[in-house]
Amino acid sequence: MALREKLGFKEEPLYVMDGNAFIFRGFFANQRMARSDSFPTGSIHIVGKTVFKILREEKPQYFLFVLDGQGKHFRHELYAEYKANRPPAPEELKQQFEPVKTMLKRLGIHVAVSEEAEADDYIASLAKKYSAERPVVIIGMDKDLKQCLNENVVMWDPASKEEKIVTMRSFMDETGLMPEQWADVQALIGDSSDNIPGIKGIGEKTAIKLFQDFPSLENIKENFGRLPAPIKKKLDGNLEAMFLYRKLTTLNTSCCSFDLQEMRIRPADEREVLGFFKEYELSSLTKDFEGLAKKHVIAVAENSTLQGSLFSLDEKEGNGGRDAAEKPLPKPKRVEKGSLPSAKNKCLAFIPGTARQTQPGNEHFYFALCPVPASLQAMKNSEKKEKARKAKQEQSSLFSLLGEEKASVSSEVFALPYAERSDYWYAGEFSDLIPLLQEAELIVSCDVKALFHSYPLLWEHFADKNTLFDLSVSAWLLSPDEKNYTWLSLANRHAAEHGLSMENPATVALSMFEYDVRQMEGRSLLSLMAELEMPLVSVLFAMEKAGIQVNVGALFEFLEEVRDELDVLTDKIYEAAGTTFNIRSGKQLSDILFKKLDLPMAKSTKGGQASSSQDVLEKLAGTHPVIEALQEFRKLEKLRSTYLEPLPKMTGADSRIHTSFNQTGTGTGRLSSSNPNLQNIPVRGELGRRMRRCFVAREGHLLVSADYSQVELRVLAHCSGDMTLRTAFLNNEDIHARTAALLYDIPLENVTQDMRRHAKTINFGLLYGMGQRKLSQDLHIGMQEAKRFMEVYFERFQTIKEFYEKVENFAREHAYVVTIAGRQRSLPDIMSNNHQARAMAERQSINTLIQGSAADIIKLAMLAVHRDKQLKEWNARLLLQIHDELILEVPEEHAERAGKCVAEIMMNIAPLGKRLSVPLLVEYGVGKNWGQAH
Repeated sequence: MALREKLGFKEEPLYVMDGNAFIFRGFFANQRMARSDSFPTGSIHIVGKTVFKILREEKPQYFLFVLDGQGKHFRHELYAEYKANRPPAPEELKQQFEPVKTMLKRLGIHVAVSEEAEADDYIASLAKKYSAERPVVIIGMDKDLKQCLNENVVMWDPASKEEKIVTMRSFMDETGLMPEQWADVQALIGDSSDNIPGIKGIGEKTAIKLFQDFPSLENIKENFGRLPAPIKKKLDGNLEAMFLYRKLTTLNTSCCSFDLQEMRIRPADEREVLGFFKEYELSSLTKDFEGLAKKHVIAVAENSTLQGSLFSLDEKEGNGGRDAAEKPLPKPKRVEKGSLPSAKNKCLAFIPGTARQTQPGNEHFYFALCPVPASLQAMKNSEKKEKARKAKQEQSSLFSLLGEEKASVSSEVFALPYAERSDYWYAGEFSDLIPLLQEAELIVSCDVKALFHSYPLLWEHFADKNTLFDLSVSAWLLSPDEKNYTWLSLANRHAAEHGLSMENPATVALSMFEYDVRQMEGRSLLSLMAELEMPLVSVLFAMEKAGIQVNVGALFEFLEEVRDELDVLTDKIYEAAGTTFNIRSGKQLSDILFKKLDLPMAKSTKGGQASSSQDVLEKLAGTHPVIEALQEFRKLEKLRSTYLEPLPKMTGADSRIHTSFNQTGTGTGRLSSSNPNLQNIPVRGELGRRMRRCFVAREGHLLVSADYSQVELRVLAHCSGDMTLRTAFLNNEDIHARTAALLYDIPLENVTQDMRRHAKTINFGLLYGMGQRKLSQDLHIGMQEAKRFMEVYFERFQTIKEFYEKVENFAREHAYVVTIAGRQRSLPDIMSNNHQARAMAERQSINTLIQGSAADIIKLAMLAVHRDKQLKEWNARLLLQIHDELILEVPEEHAERAGKCVAEIMMNIAPLGKRLSVPLLVEYGVGKNWGQAH
C-alpha cells in the first residue's frame, strides 16, 4: 500500500529527500560495488533503487532531492568548532555525488544544493511553507528533522529493512513532547557528529523526562531552583551555553523558497538515462527504468523512443564485448560424456545443481567456459613472472599469477570476453568431468571446501594445484560482515544487480569472478586471497577430514559427575530461593529473582521481561546466596548441554569428531567452528582441563599443542611502537606484571598476584574496547577506581593511546581498517549520528586491527605447518586450530621433535614478508590427550 493511502492524504504531497543520508548509506552498504574500471557505484545504485521505489509506489508529482553545500554558514559563525571534528569524506564517496546529481536530473527530478545553510534547513523551510496546503513527506530519518513534524508533515524511510514512518502523533506518543521542543532536547544532549557539546551527563532519556516537566530552556532557567539536584549540578555554569547550543540545533525555516512548479517531476530523456546507466554499468537500474517507463509511471520525453533495453542499444551500435553477457542468454546446452568441450587454456565456472535431476542420485553440473584474455596469457608467460614463481617455488598457475603484487596486474586483464562464452550442463558422474576440469586454467566455484566434501575426487586432483577460485571467500574478503555467503544468496543478488539470469548459473559465476577480482585488485586484496585464504581452504578440508579422537568413556564419566553436581546445586538453589521452580526457564527465574526475592532489576529483555542473563547475574553477585549457586549451575549446565551430552552422539564410526571450520564466519578474519563448536571448549580451571583430557590421540600417536603466547599484545606492541611494551617483550618479561608495576607505580618485585590479575584484565580488555563499567564489573571495583585505572594506563602507555586515536581517525577518513597482512573491514557506522553505533564502530576499528592481524598470523602458521616437508615425513597432521593454538597428531617417535619444529615455524611467521618488531613466542606440549599437551 502506498504511503499516501496508509496516511489518507487528500492533496497531492510534496516529497523532499535528504540526499546526503542516502548517498552515505549507499556508500557504506555497497563498498564492493564498482564498475569495471573500479569507479565506485554503491551510492548511485542505492539512490537509484530508492528513487525508483518511491516513483513506483507513490507516483509523486512534486519531488525534490536536497544535498548539503560545501561552504560554511551561520552555525560556523555562531560556534567556530561546529563540525570541526569531522574528517574528510572518503574519496570514493565524494566521487559519487556528481553522478547521483546527473542521474536524478536526467530522470527529471530537481536537485537542490543548500547555500549558506544545510540541507536540513532547506527541508525544514519547505515543510513549513507547503504543509499548510498539502502533505509534506520528508524522505529520511535524521533526528534533526523531527523538529519539522506537524499534522501535515511526516518522515519516511522507504529503504530500511522495515519501512519506517514517523508522524507527529507517533513522535508525541513516544516522547511525550511536541516537535517544537526537539531542538531544546538536542541542545541539552548535544551532537558529537556535529561537535555540539551539549550538557555533559544528560542523555536523551533524561532530557525528554526533564522537558515533560519543564517545557523549554527558558522554563528550565526560570525554575532552576526546582530542578532535581543531579540536573542542577550538571546545568550549573551551563545555562547560557545551552541557549547557544539550541541556536545550533534549531533548523532555519526561512532559507529556501522554491516554487512548487520547480519541484514538479519533468519527463525523462530515455536515451540520456540509459546512456548514464550504461556508462556506470548499472543494468538493474536499467531494468527498473524500462519497466516504470513502459507502465507510464515515469514520463518519457516526446523526442525519445524507448528501445526496450540498454543492451539492445549496444547491439544496434555494434558494441558487443562485455555487454553481450547482459543480452538475453540462451539456456545452457546439455552435453554428453563423449561430447564434452575442451577447457584447455580457459576459465571454467563449475556449479553443481539439482533443478534438472530426473532420477534420484542423477546429479547434474552447470559449467561455462571462456578464453583466458590474451593480455593475461602474455603476462603469464613473461620471463619476469616465471622467475618470480621459480624463486617462490610456486606451482605455475593462473591463480598464482593473480596473487602477485597488485601493481603488476591491470584492470583490462579481467574483462572476460563473454561473447566467446559457452554454457553447458551435464547429467552424469562427476568423475567424468575430471579431465575437463584438469584442462582448465582456472576453476571458479562457490564454497570449494563443501565441494571437496561432496566430491572427494576434486580434492584428490586439485588440493595442491592452486587453480581454484572460491566466490564465497572473495565475497567475504570484500564484505566480511554480510554473514550470508551461500551460492544462492550471492548469485541471486549479483544476477539482479547485473541483469543476468539464474538460468545461466555458471555465467553468473564467471561474472561474479570478474567483478570480485576487479574489486580485490582495486582494494589490494588479491595477494591475501591468492596466497593465504585460497590455499587455506584445502588445509581446513584436510583438518575436517582428519577430525580428532575422543574418549567417549571419559566423557560419560565426566557427564555423570556434572549431573550429580547439578542435582546438588538444584537443591541449594531451591533452599536459597525458598521454593521450587524450573531453573532453566528464564521467565520463572526472573520472577523468583525480581518479584519474590525483590533483587534490583538491571535490564529487560526485548519482550519487556526482567532479564536474568549472565551479565545480570554478575552484577547481582554478593547480593543474595542464590546468585552464586545459579552462576555455578549455569556453568555446569552449559558444559552438560553443549559438550558432554552432544559430543558422544557426534562421533563417527572412527570415534573421531569432525568439526566444520568456518572461514567466512567473522568480520575480523578469525576462524570459527561448528557442529560442534570446538572454539568454545572451556580452557580455564579444572573444568577446562578435565574437558580437554577427553580429546585423545589415536593408538601409537601423541597430540602436539603449540600455542602463541599473548600474540595480540605482541601485535599491539608491533603496530603501536610503544617502547614499554616492546622492551618488555624483547626482554622476555612478564608483560602483565610489568603493566601492574606501572599502574601501581611500584617496583616489579613488589607486584602481587591480584595486581597482576588486574593488569591482565586491563591489557586484554582495552584491546576489545572495554569501558570503565565493564572493567569495574570484571575487577569487582567501583566505577571511579576503574576510571582511575584506565586514566593511569593511558598515561603510562601514552603511545598506545595515540595509536588508538590514529586507528580511529584512519577509520573515519577511509571507513575501513587494514590488518598487517592487508585484510580490510568496512566500518559503515564510524560516522553514524547514533552515538552507540559510532562507539561500537570505534571499538571495532581497534579490535579488527589487533585481532584480525593475530588471525593473519595464525592462518599463515597453519599454511606453513601444513606445507612443511619435515612434518610431512614424520606423518604429522594438523587437526585443530583453537584461537591461537594449533593441535597436531604425530606418531609417538616423532612427537617431541615435531613440537619443536611447529613452535619454530610459528615463531618465524612474517606477514607480507616482514617479521614483527617483537618476538613471537610459542609454547608447545606433547601428550596422550589435549589436556596433557596443553
